Amino acid sequence: MGLSDYIKNRIGVLDGAVGTFIQQYKLVENDFRGERFRNVSQQLSGNFDVLNLTCPHIVEDIHRRYLRAGADMITTNTFGSQRVRQLCFGLETESDEMAYEGARIARHAAEEFSTMSHPRWVCGSIGPVRMQGDRRKTDFRHELMEVYAQQTGALIEGGVDTILIETIVDVENAKVAIEAAMNVMERKHKNVPIMLSATLDNASGKTLHGQSIDDFLQFAYEYPVFSIGFNCSFGGKDMKRNLKQLAEQSPCCISACPSAGMPDATGTYRLRPHDWAMAIADFASEGMVNMVGGCCGTDDSFISLLPPITRGKSPFVPVGATSGKQIARL
Repeated sequence: MGLSDYIKNRIGVLDGAVGTFIQQYKLVENDFRGERFRNVSQQLSGNFDVLNLTCPHIVEDIHRRYLRAGADMITTNTFGSQRVRQLCFGLETESDEMAYEGARIARHAAEEFSTMSHPRWVCGSIGPVRMQGDRRKTDFRHELMEVYAQQTGALIEGGVDTILIETIVDVENAKVAIEAAMNVMERKHKNVPIMLSATLDNASGKTLHGQSIDDFLQFAYEYPVFSIGFNCSFGGKDMKRNLKQLAEQSPCCISACPSAGMPDATGTYRLRPHDWAMAIADFASEGMVNMVGGCCGTDDSFISLLPPITRGKSPFVPVGATSGKQIARL
């Protein structure tokens, strides 16, 4: 059963945060370094992606906890597994291996929980790349394309079921990521659905680079994307207005993964699981989503609330589609 078949008559459940969940394990510098990176000069604490190489059991434990909570889809711990993002840690040559191992770890956990009636899927997480330079120049775009292609290729080799380009803050940057993914799939003769998830400023309803929801929606018309949606924000209630606008126009499936509010001065996220879940129940009741999950500050206690509140709710029907069969063909 493919993912599109699975969600055509139900709302799928994504997992929650990885980075803020890892913080609950109280890891220290030596955990991030392991024996392999014992002599690296830069500090590695906070480089969650390196844990795919030094503490894979922690990463797999998080995946298993989400799967036990009822997640249909788990996200790889590869948000920053790119050579540009790893440069500040001195681990740019290890970025491909981080992405590959992140996919492999998640694949192993998903297979452990998958059954014929309830398969589980792995979404290959690709976060934004922040490079210095003129985005209009060909050489800049070419280098950015290579960065995304390396990560996408490693994720596909590691066994992901989808490519999730998430926390999109710049439409032009995301466009390169999509094209890189498409090129890699063509070269490898593999067809993996592409999922997109943007982060908007709640006050303006625009990305960090000032692009609108309409700009983001163009992806759904210009590229063969499986889904578009939002992640992060200040919480589900603040996401609803933007999500409703998306649902009025989207020709493809929609995902929503709000954070647990905003952190306070101590780094604690304010929304409790029940309050966070009530906003998502609202999304589901109004037929605005096909997949729901969590972002910063959420963990398995949040995700465990999603299966019962989404069960029996009708998923969003893409604009122009009138049946489950049409959704399945997206």
